[in-house]
Amino acid sequence: MTTREALSAIFMAILLVTAGLVWLLGPYGLIAGGLAVLATTLLTDKKEDDDG
Repeated sequence: MTTREALSAIFMAILLVTAGLVWLLGPYGLIAGGLAVLATTLLTDKKEDDDG
């Protein structure tokens, strides 16, 4: 799995969780979804490996 595919899967999962939270909790689901995106952005390793 490439980095692009992994990030796409992560963001798709976040979108699905956010949609579920909004459906269940209304505006509080949007806040929780925003916090999930923030946490993912802050905790994702952005270093690129140099192979040569």
